Amino acid sequence: MKLNIMKTTVLMLSMLFPIISWGNNGLYVESDPIAFALKGHSLHIGLEGDHFRFQVGTFGATLPNSFKDNAKFDVKQSGYGVKLDYFRHKQGGFFVGVEYAMTEMEFQQTVVNERTNRDANLLGIRAGYKYRMNKTFYVMPWVGVDRNISDTSSVKSSGENYLLDKWIIFPTVHLGMQF
Repeated sequence: MKLNIMKTTVLMLSMLFPIISWGNNGLYVESDPIAFALKGHSLHIGLEGDHFRFQVGTFGATLPNSFKDNAKFDVKQSGYGVKLDYFRHKQGGFFVGVEYAMTEMEFQQTVVNERTNRDANLLGIRAGYKYRMNKTFYVMPWVGVDRNISDTSSVKSSGENYLLDKWIIFPTVHLGMQF
């Protein structure tokens, strides 16, 4: 998979600059350990202040068979996204938010070793809880419900078909550090 790291980094930083002047900012960095367990990556940075939080990030993972439509395909995905959350309390706790992600998906038909790439745009909502361990570290479990708003619905390879879900439920946990 070809994820243009420089392009993603520039995009992430350019999106942060307009909100640098936002009052009472707290810069943070976080990651999803589940992505690493699934042979992927995860890095998210953002600003948090008042009751709001803005984040940009990059992510990737290889899907396990239990999450795939057809086990005859190996599926890898990577991409970047933005999130905007509202916290009930200023220091953490329950939150709700919206998210958008652009992902590149690579489907490899395992029998014939044929590869197909698709892009998917995901738009959704999320909710979770930010547990503060101390002033610096936190754990944040959350679940997102995303809609695939791309026109991509399936991948066909050598007589096999892989159906892409229109709706995706995504539970995970992020570990973070706030500065």
